[in-house]
Amino acid sequence: MKRFVRRNWDLLLSLGVGVAIALVSPERLPHAFLNAMYGMGISVLSIIFSVFFAALAVIISAGDDEFVLYIRSLGLYERVLADFRFTLRLLFGALIYSIVVFGITAALDAPGRQSQPSLAFVIFAVLFLYSLLAALLSVGSALRYAQSRMKYLELMKKDRPTPDGVGQESPTKIP
Repeated sequence: MKRFVRRNWDLLLSLGVGVAIALVSPERLPHAFLNAMYGMGISVLSIIFSVFFAALAVIISAGDDEFVLYIRSLGLYERVLADFRFTLRLLFGALIYSIVVFGITAALDAPGRQSQPSLAFVIFAVLFLYSLLAALLSVGSALRYAQSRMKYLELMKKDRPTPDGVGQESPTKIP
């Protein structure tokens, strides 16, 4: 159980915030508030999604074959790609959900209907917070990737032949 909590604290925190919002929110929320929150969510998630998509493209295309082999030997390459893949899917899902509930709220905003049940907002809040926390954790993976790049460059510098013509073993052969 401790391992599950440690590995999934972002999900548990998001669900906890969702439960807290459900407990303190009125049964129905006004459309003006919901439109503002969903619009903010769409803006934030759109920006983060596009930045993460670009960052993934940079990570995939950056580095030579030797560097990719090096970080694969450390078990980092697959982990970084998996983190980014999960985060992009989560950001995309949260963005699509935000767009759908924004559209529904706009369609329901009529003179006789000024509010709707708070459940859709609770789900939005959980998805929004979870995707932001996942993005934060993916940034940590990207930083580990960058640190590995620096370590690799240091090892490559050591691998170059010295003035007496003696070099060291290739960094890709490090266990």
